[in-house]
Amino acid sequence: MSRENPPKDPARAVDALLEEVERRRRTDLDSALEQATEALQTAESADDDALVDEVLGIRAQLYSMLKRNNEATADAERALAGHTRSGNQRGRASVLNTLAIIKENRGSYAEAYLLEAECLEILRPLGLPHAVAQVASNLGLTCTYIGDWDQALVYYEESLAAWKDLPEQEGKGHLLVNLGFALQSTGATTEAEERYREALDVYRRCSPERYLINPLCNLGTSALERGDTAAAGEFAREVLPLSERQQDPARKAHALGFHGSYLNALGQTDEARETLNRAMRIYEDIGMCRGVATTLRQLALIEKDDPAAAEKHFRKALEVSNDRGLKPLSVETLGELYRLARKTGRWEEACHLLEEKNTVEKALINERTALKLKALHLESKLQRSRHETELERKRAADLAAAMAKLKAQKYLAEEENRQKSELLNFAAHDLRNLVWGVLGPAELLVHNRAELDHIPEVAELVDTVTQSARILDETLGQVLDAAAIESGSIRLNRTPVPLMTLAETTLSQWKRRAEAKDQQLVLVPGGDTVTAAVDRHRILDCMGNLVSNALKYSPAGSVIRMGWESREGEAAFFVSDEGPGLTEDDQRLIGRLFQRLSARPTGDEITVGVGLAVVKRVIELHGGRLDIECPPQGGSVFRIAFPLYPADTAESGPAPGASAPGEITDDTAPSICHT
Repeated sequence: MSRENPPKDPARAVDALLEEVERRRRTDLDSALEQATEALQTAESADDDALVDEVLGIRAQLYSMLKRNNEATADAERALAGHTRSGNQRGRASVLNTLAIIKENRGSYAEAYLLEAECLEILRPLGLPHAVAQVASNLGLTCTYIGDWDQALVYYEESLAAWKDLPEQEGKGHLLVNLGFALQSTGATTEAEERYREALDVYRRCSPERYLINPLCNLGTSALERGDTAAAGEFAREVLPLSERQQDPARKAHALGFHGSYLNALGQTDEARETLNRAMRIYEDIGMCRGVATTLRQLALIEKDDPAAAEKHFRKALEVSNDRGLKPLSVETLGELYRLARKTGRWEEACHLLEEKNTVEKALINERTALKLKALHLESKLQRSRHETELERKRAADLAAAMAKLKAQKYLAEEENRQKSELLNFAAHDLRNLVWGVLGPAELLVHNRAELDHIPEVAELVDTVTQSARILDETLGQVLDAAAIESGSIRLNRTPVPLMTLAETTLSQWKRRAEAKDQQLVLVPGGDTVTAAVDRHRILDCMGNLVSNALKYSPAGSVIRMGWESREGEAAFFVSDEGPGLTEDDQRLIGRLFQRLSARPTGDEITVGVGLAVVKRVIELHGGRLDIECPPQGGSVFRIAFPLYPADTAESGPAPGASAPGEITDDTAPSICHT
C-alpha cells in the first residue's frame, strides 16, 4: 500500500492492508504480521467492532502459524467474543478453528477436537463447501493424533467429497498430507506415499514453497522405513534448503527431525544427534509438545548401544507425553521402556511398565469412545438440522408462492382502485360543469334579488338552488381531492406560513355560516408566533372541513372553539364543539371514504362521508395525524397535528426523516486451514 496517499476511508484502508497481509503471508510471515497489526490499529481508531474482530481473527492465524501461541490465543478469544456478540457465525467458525490449531500445537487434542467439531457444526448448514473441506480435514488430523484412525478416515472422506467440486487450492494439499499421515500410521505405506505425492503436485502448482516441507519429509521417512536411504537422500537434499529459507519454525523443526533420522541411517550418529537436538530446541521454544516427545524418541532410538542413555530419552519423552495428555505417544514410549527393562533383566520394573501401559491404553480407549459418542451426537444433530432446513425451505417456497399470489391480487386491487379513482375524477369533473351551469345563473338572480322581492316564492327558490349548488360544488371538490389522493397524484407545495393567519382566514370564511345557525365561532388565542412549512391551500381546506363538521353537528346556540397549539416541535389545530360526540364504532370508522356516521347534522345539511377522509390523508402527507377526543360530558375535539419542519424544507415529496431501506453485507470470513 502506498504510504504517501493512504485511503481516507478507514474500512478501505484496512482492506488494503489485509490484501497486503494475504500477499506477504505466502513468503514472509513476520512482515504479514506487521501489516495485520497496522490494520488492527486502523480498525480500532475507526471504532468499527466488526472490522476489529475480522482483523483479530487474521492476526491470530498468523501468530498461530509462527507458533506464538499465547498471542494467538489472546487475539482469537477476543475475536470470538466479538463475533458471538454480533452473531457472525462465519467469523465464529474461523476463530474456533484457529483456537483448535493452537490447542493442537500444545498437544491438547481432545480440546482441539471439540472446538473443531463445533466449528464444523456451524459451517455445514451455511453452505460453505471450501470451509467444510478444510475443517473436516483438520478434524481427521486431530483424530489421527489421538489414534482414532477409523473416525479420522470418516472426516477425510467428507473433506474429499467437498473438494471434489472445488477449484484446486492449497487446502486440498493439506488434506492429502493429513490422509497420507493417517494411512502411514495404520501401515498402509504405499497408499500414504501416493497421497504425499498428490499433495506435492498440488503445492507445486498453487501454494507457498514452505508447504512442500511436510510431504517431502514424510516421503523421506517412509523411504527410511523401507530401508531405501538413496531415495531418502533425494528428499533430504530438497527439503533442507527449503527449511532454511522458511520462517515457519514447526516446518523447520520437522525438516531437521527427518534429516536427523536420515543421518542416523547413514551411520553418522554424532551429526544425527546434533541435528535432532536442534529440532528439539525449536519445538521447545514454540511449545509444540508432540514434536518434543517425538524427537526425544528419535534420540533414544539412536542410542541402541547405550541402554541407559536411551532410557533417559524415553523417560523424558514419557514425562512430556503424560504432562500433555499425548496418550498414543505415552503408550508407544511405555512399550519401548518395557522392552528395555526386559532386555536388561529388570523383570519387576518391566511388569510395572506393562501395567502402566495397559492403564494408559484403557484411558485412551475411553477417550476415543467419548469422542466417538460426541461425533455421533453431532451427526444426529446435523441430521435434525438438515431436516429442519428442508422444512424451512419448503415453508419458504410456500410463503413465496403465497406472496406472489398476494402480489398479483394487490396489483388487481390497485388497478381496480385506479380505475375507480379515474371514474370518480371524470364523474366529478362532469358533474361540476353541470353544477356551474346551475350555480352561475342562480348567483346572477341572487345579485338581482331586489327585482324578485315582489315574487317571494321565486326568491326563496333562488336561495335554495344557490345553496344546494354551492354545497354540491364543495362536495365534488372533496371527491376530486379524494380521487387525487387515492391515485397518488397529489403533491404538496410547502411554503413558510404563520399559522395564526390560517386560523383568522378560516374564521372569516365560516363565521357567517355559524351565525346563520345561531352558533358562535370563537378563535382561541395562541400560536401567534408559530411559522411552519406547509401547503397553505390544503391546510386551509382541512381546517375548514373540521369547522364545517362542527357547525353541522352542533345544535343552535352552541359555541364552537378553534385555535392553534404548539408543543415540543409539533403544531396542532383543534376544533371543539358541543355536539353529540362520537360513538366508539364511529371513531373506528373515521377516515374512510364515503363513510357516514351515526350522528346526523342538526340543520339537515348534506354529508357524503368524504371530508374527514381527505383531511386524514392530507395531514398524513404532511407527516402528521388526525386525533379525536370525545369527553364524557359530551361534545368532541378534532385535532390535526404535524411536526414543525424548518422553513427551508423541500417543497414536495415525502415527509422529512424518512429513510430508505438498507442492505447489510457480510464480508467473507478468513480462510480456515492448517496442515
